[in-house]
Amino acid sequence: MMRLVRIAPHPPSRKHWDVLAVPSARGDTVLEKLLEWSGLVGAAIPEQEGTAKSGADAEQKAARDMIALLRVDVPTNGPRPGTPRSRSLRDQIFEFCFGPRRGKKLRVTWFYGGPARNRTVICFATFFKREATPRGEIERASKCRRRYLMAEASGEIEVADL
Repeated sequence: MMRLVRIAPHPPSRKHWDVLAVPSARGDTVLEKLLEWSGLVGAAIPEQEGTAKSGADAEQKAARDMIALLRVDVPTNGPRPGTPRSRSLRDQIFEFCFGPRRGKKLRVTWFYGGPARNRTVICFATFFKREATPRGEIERASKCRRRYLMAEASGEIEVADL
């Protein structure tokens, strides 16, 4: 059984995309890590990009903007690869990216759900990185995607709300 966690408040529909996350070995999700990095643990979740307070550092701002992207923009408009915030890495693995022009950028690796989960984005990992996404992160996401597709084919996907 593969467990996924819904991190966006919108249930899937013809109008909305479902945004799910694969819990880490520790059991936390991309959203929980982003909340910790943003300084918003126990606070209101931002509902749009650019909501960081003026004194917030670049990492906190990137985390807050990524939360808004995953919880509002992607469910409403889809992931839109090929835009400044979403790009293809390789082998059906993509990343969302936020951060300053120079310096560390916040990245979330993701892939599309399989045929049984149309209009679904599966988020895998989040990290800060200055250069290109490390090959190891892409390989880990590819292995997770293969595991996901096998679990989906055998009907062994369980989705819980955060």
